Amino acid sequence: MSSGSSHRMFQLKLDPLTGNSEWVIIDEDSDEQTFHQPLLATTSYLDMLNDSTRNTAFRQAIEKTITKPCHVLDIGAGTGLLSMMASRAMGGKGMVTACESYLPMVKLMKKVMRVNGIEGRIKVINKRSDELTVGLDISSRADVLVSEILDSELLGEGLIPTLQHAHDNLLVENPLTVPYRATTYGQVVESTYLWRLHDLNSNEAGSYDGVQLAPPGLESVLSVKRQQYAMHCDSIGEELKPVCLKRIL
Repeated sequence: MSSGSSHRMFQLKLDPLTGNSEWVIIDEDSDEQTFHQPLLATTSYLDMLNDSTRNTAFRQAIEKTITKPCHVLDIGAGTGLLSMMASRAMGGKGMVTACESYLPMVKLMKKVMRVNGIEGRIKVINKRSDELTVGLDISSRADVLVSEILDSELLGEGLIPTLQHAHDNLLVENPLTVPYRATTYGQVVESTYLWRLHDLNSNEAGSYDGVQLAPPGLESVLSVKRQQYAMHCDSIGEELKPVCLKRIL
């Protein structure tokens, strides 16, 4: 892209009609030289790249899972980190297909792979995974799936439909996957202050019957925007023990 041209960026937005977080494309005007910095910062890639604990865990899981040359599919490859880990786990053999729908990130990924001398070992496709076709985009179904399309809500980036499509159309039967499973932790809290922050015109919290006056999606109709506050999450301390609740029939 030439200097002064319009660039497209991904940002995570909350869909008020569905309650799901979805990636949307926005335009950003900047020159080529300064584009990568806001690109990484705005899309949170920089935080993930600097998370050594996360990256080490992924590398160890990939090395444990991939024990022989095979076909690996990386969905939402981003900067190509997991694809490179998978390729190196196979000693440069096998096949790695990396799909990434965001074109500026695809260009950055190819540059990163070239600098690391691994560009020719990984096939990069500028498409969403649900747009891939076996026999057209990829030569065969993949034996292993690696992906990092998780968010703090675990399922907020369309994880389930993405993985379901991959298992139905892009992967062999009973494939290996990284991650293989996930555990979510929650803390029950009660706060009148936080309750009132989501109150429609300060009327819901005071209603005697507790009936919700604002169904999902009404914000887009009435231009009522719920307040949002920055949240900070710390690692779970060793002194905290998860409590499992089981239903006894």
